[in-house]
Amino acid sequence: MAKTEFHKMDYSGDYLEVGATHNWWLTHSDYTRVNLTSVQVNVTAHPWVFLPHYYSLIPSELSVENVRSRVTENGLVMYFRVKNTGPNPVAYYGVGISFIDE
Repeated sequence: MAKTEFHKMDYSGDYLEVGATHNWWLTHSDYTRVNLTSVQVNVTAHPWVFLPHYYSLIPSELSVENVRSRVTENGLVMYFRVKNTGPNPVAYYGVGISFIDE
């Protein structure tokens, strides 16, 4: 059976303007637990959606681009870029990372 490990990070700050990007990098806490020859890594970015009775829902869309990994003397580092591909600026979003080891 596949083992799945999930991590979530949040961004809040200056607006991510339409067409703009944020660059992210991360290191896994313990790559010895992940079989790197058969692991699948999924990265997703989601605009925060507030409750409609408190806030108006503003159409928004994000994409994850340029996912890559590099082996360094200190271990594996993963890099990716979150881009605002929607019609409005985004002030808050979440990033989900899943490691699926078959």
